[in-house]
Amino acid sequence: MRVLVRTVAGFGATLALLFFPACEEEAAGGAGSGGASAISGGRSASSGGAPAAVGGASSAGASNSDAGAYTGTGGRRPPPPSPDAGSGGQDADPPSTGGMTALPVGDPACDPTSACRHGGSCLDTDWSVCTCPSEPVPDCEDVRFRALGFLPDARLTELSDLSADGSVVVASSGVEGQWFRAVSWTLEDGLRVIPELSDTSTVSGISGDATVVVGYENEGGVDRPFRLQDGVLDYLGLDTSGSMTDANDVSSDGSTIVGSRSEGLAIRAFRWTEATGVMDLGELEADEHSYAFATNGDGSVVVGLIGVPPDYAGFRWDTDSGFQRLELPPGARNVENISVSADGRWIAFYAVRDGESLLFSWSDGELTELPRIPGNEGNQVFGISGDGSAIVGRSGLATLWRRGQPVRLVQELLEEAGVDLSAWELDGAQAISDDGRVVIGSGFCRNRAQAWIAWLD
Repeated sequence: MRVLVRTVAGFGATLALLFFPACEEEAAGGAGSGGASAISGGRSASSGGAPAAVGGASSAGASNSDAGAYTGTGGRRPPPPSPDAGSGGQDADPPSTGGMTALPVGDPACDPTSACRHGGSCLDTDWSVCTCPSEPVPDCEDVRFRALGFLPDARLTELSDLSADGSVVVASSGVEGQWFRAVSWTLEDGLRVIPELSDTSTVSGISGDATVVVGYENEGGVDRPFRLQDGVLDYLGLDTSGSMTDANDVSSDGSTIVGSRSEGLAIRAFRWTEATGVMDLGELEADEHSYAFATNGDGSVVVGLIGVPPDYAGFRWDTDSGFQRLELPPGARNVENISVSADGRWIAFYAVRDGESLLFSWSDGELTELPRIPGNEGNQVFGISGDGSAIVGRSGLATLWRRGQPVRLVQELLEEAGVDLSAWELDGAQAISDDGRVVIGSGFCRNRAQAWIAWLD
């Protein structure tokens, strides 16, 4: 379902997005440019605690013509423009806590607070949720795509996760290298600070019904995990003094939290429930670290990374079979960006062989290599739907793999549905809802980094 924003150190359908190009008029506010892409990782193991995926694969990737495979290739678009670095990264004080709506970006194509056009009607007086009238109106477009916006004075919004139905997004918004605040986004309220969390907190995951949020809080350079449930914040009863402990994901039912914690010189994957407390996963060999990055709907399956930095393999743990290291095709190594479906049967991740990214799905011990869009560079997978039938990531730009259908660029699917994205380059799709209909990702609008959300038809 989701993808984490942090990295670890040492499948098409028609999309409908939350920033609606049909609602492009009456923008206000200051424009901006600059800033890096909001995508920053998924589950990996190359620069600081992150989420992961499972593997247990066959010795070679399955053919794309196999039953149930992700097939074909889609069109190709030019790479996104480089962001203008001239106006990003200036000093700014972090905003105060409380419910804050995002400031408009100042460009109708990029503005999350614009008004309806072409006969559409707005369901809210402040910012548009556009619907077409019951009688046909020429050029009227239904709501499909929306930018998530920024906090006041922020330059970037980095995505973390979304709820099972895609109605709630959690992220961080701020100025890179200076300050970030944990935020949530809904269609009704827009972008808001999560007031119970401090300005050193990072949100990593959200439960299916959006009642539980997990992450880590940094105090004095040391991370400690938290759970925010129904407005009550707690730290899992862990004594983390002098250690680094991160909560990377929470099960859809909110019962299970997975992450990583330091133990002497090693970093170990853990699973936490109210009944068991913290439980280490797997045995480490000399100089190895392990990270638990994702869990399924009920917490019975955990996936992550294990290995000697920087060479990590994937692992899968479940309550019946225990810990399993995942095999890769010959020559493949360095697993990253691992995610697991809510039903626990499917895993998505990528690995590297001879400098080339290989994209995989895994189920019941069978490894299938996902097709890439020819000529496009920057191939990664980030999120997977509840039943594993849809995977999102990037093959040059934001990409959707749907089992039994051709791989497609998200931007092309939206434009074919009539969405005007002429000002946009959708750089990467980062997470997908359980039903495979809502996608979040990052991109550039007029060269400014933006986070976006979309619905699939």
